[in-house]
Amino acid sequence: VWFKGESDIFKASVGKVSRFPSNDMMLKFYSYYKQATLGPCNIPRPGFWDAVGKAKWDAWNSLGDMEKEEAMSAYVDEMKLVGSTPTIF
Repeated sequence: VWFKGESDIFKASVGKVSRFPSNDMMLKFYSYYKQATLGPCNIPRPGFWDAVGKAKWDAWNSLGDMEKEEAMSAYVDEMKLVGSTPTIF
């Protein structure tokens, strides 16, 4: 079940972290964000020379048909793991 409060936390926490997470964690954030905002990956995989693009695509595509709400919740849960407290300016 998705609650309005979690949606607010998701929106406030996008781009806000208290310490710099690992590349793997950043890929998780990227994939959950894309899934939550655009839905399942529906673009072609980047070419051989685009290593960063391929890593991002692989992370997003690995979520398959995960629901947007589930991706938002997972994003918030991962954000909590890196010790971030959303700051609203």
